Amino acid sequence: GYALWVGLVAIASGSVAFALAPIVGRSSAAGIAGAIMPGGYLLNGYQAAIPAFAALANLTWFGWTVDHQPLAGQSDWISLVPVAVVATVLLAVGVEAFSRRDLGATSRIPWPGFPAATLGLGGPGSRSFGERLPMAVAWGIGIGAYGLVIGAAARALGDSLVNLSPDTLEIMETMFPTIDLSTAGGFLQLAFVVFGFILAGFAAATLVAGWASDETSGRLDMILAAPVSRARWALAGGLGVYAAIAILTGMIALGIGIGAAIGGGDIVTPVAGTAVLGLYALGLAGVGLAVGGAFRPSIAGETIAAIVIFTFVIELVAPPLHLPDWVSQLAL
Repeated sequence: GYALWVGLVAIASGSVAFALAPIVGRSSAAGIAGAIMPGGYLLNGYQAAIPAFAALANLTWFGWTVDHQPLAGQSDWISLVPVAVVATVLLAVGVEAFSRRDLGATSRIPWPGFPAATLGLGGPGSRSFGERLPMAVAWGIGIGAYGLVIGAAARALGDSLVNLSPDTLEIMETMFPTIDLSTAGGFLQLAFVVFGFILAGFAAATLVAGWASDETSGRLDMILAAPVSRARWALAGGLGVYAAIAILTGMIALGIGIGAAIGGGDIVTPVAGTAVLGLYALGLAGVGLAVGGAFRPSIAGETIAAIVIFTFVIELVAPPLHLPDWVSQLAL
């Protein structure tokens, strides 16, 4: 039952991109579908604590299937039918749109452009930063918006966690023994930072993959034909990636700060704490740059993604299983 739900949700999310791609282009369609998928998940997850989210959550398949929880012994098979219907209809829409439009004719989604100074024409460093900047800003907006929502609700949700049943609190404390769930900061640590590590890690993976694309696409042959040494390109390109991560971290801190101000909690501590996410992303990027430089650039991004998943699994299972400390220290 759970596998069927996962498959239908994945197909429905992908069908959004399939239906929109003939109209707005592949990248824009993927971006819209990518925003709907985690957006619907978050709206559904917090609709009980933030009732204003309920109306929006019920517009997504996450809201439709909220009662289908087969891993907890609760099934709602009927709720999966609308998800399958949507996927089928959007498939038909995508096929029909593709068959009727002119090849190559898509509508551009208006989006603010970056200043000319960010185009990166001043050397390998500025070019690397300029090419990574749009991706860093996109990740920063997404993670920052998530942090804003969580920060605004942290105090209220932290207070509500205290009122959970003793058995539920015992389970939570067993899984997260180092987090004080009775405080707003504890809720931020649980709901944002743990998930934020995953998002920041995948952001670093995409930024390093962009850096590596110079070589995998063959463009590096053209760059090195100019008076640019291999070492200078690698160093300057890596520093460009680091600068993009700094912008990403600043945008996350801004979102957290605004959310904390709205929620009426401490602002300085959570804003300063986002530096940990930036350092984590920098560390992962460093690993990716090293792998791409020493071995193959095509596996740099994949290596980072694997480390992110490995770190998450270790952090999740080590405390409740009381594994030795050296196991926990394997996680970056």
